[in-house]
Amino acid sequence: MLVDRILEYYGHNLDAYPIIEDRWMVAFNDIFNSYYLLLPFIFALLPWIYFLWKKEAHKKDGKIFRRKIIIASIIGLVFGLLAPYLILAIAASLAARDLYG
Repeated sequence: MLVDRILEYYGHNLDAYPIIEDRWMVAFNDIFNSYYLLLPFIFALLPWIYFLWKKEAHKKDGKIFRRKIIIASIIGLVFGLLAPYLILAIAASLAARDLYG
């Protein structure tokens, strides 16, 4: 299972991770820090994938469709830049709620 592989990757050292939840926090942090730089590019490419997929359906309004795709790419890039901070803000607010009730 994927979960077991992830936990095996971080080892079984009880001094470093006294409880299993500590390993999950480290794993989430590593994965998040590794891939959050790719989010803007992924969200910017999604409209272009849609464009390639639906190109034949929009032959008549090609120029307008391309403009919409470019605008959607810019919006996706901005959302991809803001999404990691939004995720961190949500995680921080949940942690504060757990700590302070």
